[in-house]
Amino acid sequence: MRIAVIIDNDRIARWQLAALNKINCCDQITILRCNNTKTKIRVFKNFLYYVLNLCSIQNSETKQISIRNTSKAINNIFTFDSEQIGQWQKLPDTIINLIRGEKIDVILKFGMNLLKVPPKEEMPCPILSFHHGNPSEFRGRPAGFHEMIQNRKKMGQVVQILSNTLDAGTVIAKGSTKIYPYSYRSTLKECFKNSPLLINIALNNIASTNKLPTYSKIGPLYVLPGNWLVIKFIIKLFYNLFKRALYGAFYEKRWKVSTISISNHNTNPDMFIHDLNSNPWITLPILPEYTFYADPFFYSESNDILVEGMNRKTGRGEILYLNLEGAQKISNSVYHYSYPASIIEQGKTYIIPEIMEWSKPKIYLLKNRKMTEVSTLRIAESPALIDPTFFWYNNTLYLFGNVEGIGPNALMLWHSDSLFGEFIQHCDSPIRISPKGSRMAGNLYSREDQLFRFGQNNTQDYGNGIFVFKINALSPSKYQETLIGNLKFDHCKGPHTLNFSKDQVVFDWYHDTFSPVAGVRRVYDRFIRS
Repeated sequence: MRIAVIIDNDRIARWQLAALNKINCCDQITILRCNNTKTKIRVFKNFLYYVLNLCSIQNSETKQISIRNTSKAINNIFTFDSEQIGQWQKLPDTIINLIRGEKIDVILKFGMNLLKVPPKEEMPCPILSFHHGNPSEFRGRPAGFHEMIQNRKKMGQVVQILSNTLDAGTVIAKGSTKIYPYSYRSTLKECFKNSPLLINIALNNIASTNKLPTYSKIGPLYVLPGNWLVIKFIIKLFYNLFKRALYGAFYEKRWKVSTISISNHNTNPDMFIHDLNSNPWITLPILPEYTFYADPFFYSESNDILVEGMNRKTGRGEILYLNLEGAQKISNSVYHYSYPASIIEQGKTYIIPEIMEWSKPKIYLLKNRKMTEVSTLRIAESPALIDPTFFWYNNTLYLFGNVEGIGPNALMLWHSDSLFGEFIQHCDSPIRISPKGSRMAGNLYSREDQLFRFGQNNTQDYGNGIFVFKINALSPSKYQETLIGNLKFDHCKGPHTLNFSKDQVVFDWYHDTFSPVAGVRRVYDRFIRS
């Protein structure tokens, strides 16, 4: 695929460079460098916005760097001055002719302001543009600002085929990221960090003409906020920050693990949550040396349970083996372990826990209630993983998880023929970009030839609810799932992790509990864990 990139002068944002470097379908690019892009600044009307811009919008992901840092070979650089039509810029005819002469397939717009799209007969190749917002609700700018003012839990991001109606083009890739109501900077960094993941989805959809439909409605067009709106925004930020600090100082999540017996697992989410609430819970007793149990998994095909237990003295998670005879620690006390997902291969049970804080993923053999390290998981670039989850299907081993450097809003998928083989990134990976269900919440569940995936609700309170997805296609060449419902308790918060055996379900949940030493413990835990 022949790709050209529109930039201003010689520089692009760091997230744009990351997107460029991630492109799989080409090794060299053509640069279209505009020399005369100017942004009109209304200092008095938008003064406080520009202050906010310096403090929050300007961050490590939006930092301007030279496009010459790209890993792609630069085929040609064409420099031009754009024509001006009111507030819009226009590509000069010489550049349009060059684009046709170079037989460019796609143009990425990483520069210029409002751009008039030439008629298709003049320039048949599409211009792709990123927009950080859901166009059906939030067009214009600034990214994330109006979503936060309106107390939204997530903000959208799309790649669209540019049209002459602002932010109303055909969408060819979309995702969403979490909004942190106490931090505009964190919200935007999360957004821009995930944006590059959309680029290959967009280009693949262009190549296969598998475009998403244009939004049936387009939202209001937002402009830069005036000073009074920025004041309201800042007050809201500080209020939310105060609530977060108050919670951190005096409240803790008291996690517990419970089981219920269900002879017929209902796959309808509404009925299943009714079953969870109506059946009697058996809550596992917590040993005195642990503050909580969480992340429960069944061991192999038995009703024995593996959990993360938080050691009261060290502040580190340990893997515990629980059954009718009691609890036994099976992990090393020196390091932090969580999410003890297991997998069986050739009759042996292995655990690949989350250990991202101190190591790349490791494979442990579980035998005689002992964890023995046997190998390191083999994945290209050896990323640290969040909640790695494995599933055998049609003689292929699939690995679901999040990459630590990207975060829990993007679910990645790999496959291999063995736990000890090389895991290859799936061609549809990332398979989900959203705080709604992109972080795994337990093993995949198979029933009556149907597959279901459980993902955490990361839009608000951590661990408070699970989204249920029906997997429609799972093969080395295709993945497709549909969100079919959500699970959330009424009398407590959760579930956060959910797993099945033949006749039982195990899950974790919590209450927010007042503790005068909560803040001290958090500081101590952070000091110990670091």
